[in-house]
Amino acid sequence: MISGLELVGLALLAGAAATMWVRNAEARFRAMHTLPPSEHDAALRQLGTPARDRAKALLAKCAKTLAAYGTSDDLVIDGNRRALEELTRMHLRLLTAHREIVTLDVVKDAPSLRKQIASAETSIAVAESEELRESRAATAAILRRRLDNVTRRETLLAQIESDLERIEAQVDLALEDATLNRTPAPVSHSIELASGLFDETLRQA
Repeated sequence: MISGLELVGLALLAGAAATMWVRNAEARFRAMHTLPPSEHDAALRQLGTPARDRAKALLAKCAKTLAAYGTSDDLVIDGNRRALEELTRMHLRLLTAHREIVTLDVVKDAPSLRKQIASAETSIAVAESEELRESRAATAAILRRRLDNVTRRETLLAQIESDLERIEAQVDLALEDATLNRTPAPVSHSIELASGLFDETLRQA
């Protein structure tokens, strides 16, 4: 019979093996299912700390999901691995797009542009020549287009945030299914992005 001390030793070995498996699973996921290390790390470095932490948190959840799958070659699980790859890549690209839009310094706030438009339109009426009037009218038209861009910017940022939350919810669901269900449900990566960005990469069901 196995003694109590031996049982404790076996339990400790099993726990260490489980921990090692999770770490190895995360390493395999990083190696096989993300951008090449140099590109992935470079993209992460460009992000601010909150966004970087958000990307790493998603990657960790994907690793835990893979660890829960184990070494099964089931077709559904194999498809889920590919889906997690696509979702992780898209999540990082959306975070990058968000950073680029936020840091677009030339975009002013809407109230400032509306004030400039009103001033330009007022100056048109008092222009001393047709040429000056046309020039000021052209300036007002440009400012109105810039105001449209500000509105579009805010809408796009909200859409990107919605897309990020949807991907994160999808990964959360995959982790729950992998942990709680004997037969995990298929993970879909066919997502219609609210932002319309990069849709072509996620339309392969």
